[in-house]
Amino acid sequence: MVKGRALAQVAAAALVLMAIALDMCLAALKDPEYHRYLMFGRADAIRAKQLGRDLRPYEAQGRLPWPQLEIVNRCERAIADRNGEVIAVLMSRQTGKNETEAFLEARALSAWRGVPGSTWVRAAPTARPQLVNSKRRLEKHLKADPLVRGRWNPREGYIYEAGHAEIQFLSAGPTANVVGATASIALSADEAHKIDAGKFEEDFGPFTASTNAPALLWGVAADKLDMLHEYREKADGTDRLLIYPAAIWCELSKAYAGHYESRVRELGADHPIVLTQYDMIPVESRGSYLKESHRASLFSGTHPRLEGPRDGYHYAIVIDIGGESEHELDDDEVRELEPERDSTFALVLEWDPKQTIGPDNKIDVRVVSGSWWTGKHHEAATPDIKRLVAHWHAVGGIIDARGVGEPTAGAVNREHPVIEPYKATAPEVSEDCYSLLAWLNADRVKMWKADPAEDDILRELQAQARHTKYEIRAHDSMRLTKPTGKGSANRHIDGIKALTYLHRAVKLGPGVGVSTQAPDTYRGQHSPFDRGSRSRAFNRHELRRRDEDEA
Repeated sequence: MVKGRALAQVAAAALVLMAIALDMCLAALKDPEYHRYLMFGRADAIRAKQLGRDLRPYEAQGRLPWPQLEIVNRCERAIADRNGEVIAVLMSRQTGKNETEAFLEARALSAWRGVPGSTWVRAAPTARPQLVNSKRRLEKHLKADPLVRGRWNPREGYIYEAGHAEIQFLSAGPTANVVGATASIALSADEAHKIDAGKFEEDFGPFTASTNAPALLWGVAADKLDMLHEYREKADGTDRLLIYPAAIWCELSKAYAGHYESRVRELGADHPIVLTQYDMIPVESRGSYLKESHRASLFSGTHPRLEGPRDGYHYAIVIDIGGESEHELDDDEVRELEPERDSTFALVLEWDPKQTIGPDNKIDVRVVSGSWWTGKHHEAATPDIKRLVAHWHAVGGIIDARGVGEPTAGAVNREHPVIEPYKATAPEVSEDCYSLLAWLNADRVKMWKADPAEDDILRELQAQARHTKYEIRAHDSMRLTKPTGKGSANRHIDGIKALTYLHRAVKLGPGVGVSTQAPDTYRGQHSPFDRGSRSRAFNRHELRRRDEDEA
């Protein structure tokens, strides 16, 4: 009898614990804040004990900032309503966008695990690294979630399941074959501004046709031609558009405010990266590359044009290669006879090697001289370029090695290895374009001062600065374009293109001082100014990987 009484007490206690656990689960599913606390509250307490103080709001994983809570509640309402809504969510960089997505996905597995056929489809522009990192974040949440801990499984490399519910991670890349899936819980697209609208509508749109599940589009502002901007405009003025620019996060976190201020100081408040990825302001997909403020900064130099190097300074040369003319004429005659003919443009950069890298991660650079050749055969121009490099005792430089420029670049490099042949890829061209804007926003680059009426190169550069255009393409990629239309035949951009190589040429040159303040880590679409011991190529790819890892 005693044994029977003990078993009954154990059974009763088990029922009480089951009731408590059930109440906890129900409470967690109803209250995202409580659910978040159950996931990470214990880890926060351990960390606070280690630090010997309470965690600040932005340090605690178990607390949801109000913007994230607002997003979770709105998205879950759309899931429950089943009316096929499209929710556009724009969050400033480094504010927990992917963390919010992973939390939503973990909650969905908990809530829908008892419903057969429950599927959440998550899309991203690339499988690696974006989807890989998204899966890692989801795993972190599932391991911490007491509602599904130990009751979930990865399957087939792209599926995570708990009971009858599953999350599918699918690439939205141009060549990805994703036809046939069904999204019954939600269809979510990360970095939606980088996904081709046609691809998404044709391949992913049908996933919700039979379920009327909502589509959740996540990203930042871009160029007004991207898919996210299209839905942003459709949702404007409704609660289907959730926008959280940097200003909101700066109020919530002093650390983030410092990061944002550093980026603005580094790039300038009107830099496309600051506008689109932090302030959530879309930019025009086409327009004038250099604004009036950029031109004013560039041509505000007070130094004269130099005829040769000065003691105590270092020099680098940036060279953009133009085409050849069929006519054996002087440069001026070619420009008059063939106004559309591009030129080979070389600019000489000067800096003081004793200066230190500033808080903006840059140094002051002066453009002190330039040369140009229009229509001249490359074989004839090559000795001129070699003499130019030797004359200035260049310690670094970049020469365009694409297409017709390759033989000349190779010949110059063999005699002067400090001049690096540069076959720019589309991402590198974009990097160069954004970089020059950052240097101009920082007021770090100055052209020599002279009378444009008497200095044809300066006059040409001023003209090019006025009419060089930019174009934003896929994945926020920028390139420079020549103006089109009537009267544009003699409007060129080769001098400005050469100037975009500046950050590579100066970085390659030795003798730049070491900053007493460690520069901020670069994130987003940017130029690699790392002056560490790793190779330039490694730094560039490492930064791109880091950007996508932390996006």
